[in-house]
Amino acid sequence: TQALTYPFKSIAKVITIVLVMTIAFAIFLGMILNSFDLLEYMKALQVASYYGYEFMPNLDPPSFMIIPGIIGFFAVMIVQGFWISGYSIRVIRAAIDGFENLPAIVFKQDLLRGFYLFLSSLLYGLVSLPFFAVLAIIIAMTASGSEAAAGLAMLSFCSSILIAIPFAIIMGWGYFVGMARYAAEDDHGALFQIWTNMRIARHNWKSSLSLNFYQFLLVMIYWFLSQFVNNAVNMISAPLWGSSVTQITLLLAFLLSFMLSQGLSIVQQFSNMHLIAQFAYKIGVVDTFDEEFDKIK
Repeated sequence: TQALTYPFKSIAKVITIVLVMTIAFAIFLGMILNSFDLLEYMKALQVASYYGYEFMPNLDPPSFMIIPGIIGFFAVMIVQGFWISGYSIRVIRAAIDGFENLPAIVFKQDLLRGFYLFLSSLLYGLVSLPFFAVLAIIIAMTASGSEAAAGLAMLSFCSSILIAIPFAIIMGWGYFVGMARYAAEDDHGALFQIWTNMRIARHNWKSSLSLNFYQFLLVMIYWFLSQFVNNAVNMISAPLWGSSVTQITLLLAFLLSFMLSQGLSIVQQFSNMHLIAQFAYKIGVVDTFDEEFDKIK
């Protein structure tokens, strides 16, 4: 319950974050939409789908503005992903120290933290790569060769699955341990101590399982909430898709959908970070307090 209600205690800050992201996306999406006539392209695709592409009318190519629009759009997506990930570490720390509000935003530090998280996720992926490579080789051996070799390969495949699944689960727990330690210690090196994090997770497997269970409950709750929101958005935006639809109404419909979906996604992530803060207490990695790090506005 605490994790679920936590982000709503700072709903004004959540709304501000969503509005800033929406404005940034709107700028570059507007550049993209203004570079060509989207409605004409949609009509042409309709003609092609009904009568074949040979009947598709000639269309004017997009203007040069589509290039900076696309670059800016994807740049905003990348920066947003890094920043939200990095800010989540600050959220975990604030929750660890008992603050009921979301922490202050320090953009450069949070962006750097997000980059460290991205690198650590790549490292976890590289560590698991040999397991997938072995499974791929075994599958290839099963598909070709003699019946005896195929039987041996199938036995090896089943054995590898029995090893790989627990390993993948513990690795996932280790990633959450790394996030908890990073927040508690303010040392990004904790993210990359994969074997140490996995060992801590394995020794605290009950707490790790409990974390996964409550994370699953959060996913289900926010999924049902998102379905309700999507239905509401469809009802609101339905008039925008009439015969008088324009580029502006398309942009407004997209931005409305983006704001609500992004808002739900951010709230869910902050709730998840509160769960990880509770997890940090249970596994015993909480032992520091940095007033500057935990400063709240």
